[in-house]
Amino acid sequence: DPVKRELLNDAATSAYDLSHLIDQLLLMSRARARRADQAKFEIIDLGEVLADIMREDAPVSARAGLELELEQNEPESSLFVAADTVLIEGLFQNLLDNAKRYAAPGNVVVSTHRESGNAVVIFQDDGPGIDPGVADAAFSRHPQFAVGHGLGLAICADIARHFGGSIALVKSHKLKGAAIKVCLPLCHQGDND
Repeated sequence: DPVKRELLNDAATSAYDLSHLIDQLLLMSRARARRADQAKFEIIDLGEVLADIMREDAPVSARAGLELELEQNEPESSLFVAADTVLIEGLFQNLLDNAKRYAAPGNVVVSTHRESGNAVVIFQDDGPGIDPGVADAAFSRHPQFAVGHGLGLAICADIARHFGGSIALVKSHKLKGAAIKVCLPLCHQGDND
């Protein structure tokens, strides 16, 4: 029956959206709790963190018709930052989930490089992109634009700033959709600039 099928699809979509919102609120709660605890800072290799996240996500993404690609442009050295591993994993997983959500089916490319003493990670997708006119609102805690844009990017911005970094919408050079650039200060161990 087409009506029942549509109702089931609507219920499944609503359940997914609610689950996504709960995940966002949990990440925000973790971020707030961990900010007060500087002892959680450690030297981490962003390339390793990203490789682990992408490897774990690949089977699910493939079933959804997504192709994930990780371009690590610093093969001779790693990108070390001083941060909280749980929050950095949450930041990157959130950005990957966001890219996948708007790219499906399609491609998501995550690239890394060094730039002016920072580790740079760019998440690019094949989705519709983000209108540059609402980019600032997308990274605020109180987004004032289209439904579907929730707390995720604002939480990512808070986490990046907590570690002395930044997050911004940039022009995608590889895919047609959104490109979100995260910059985090390199620690001396990994900074050979």
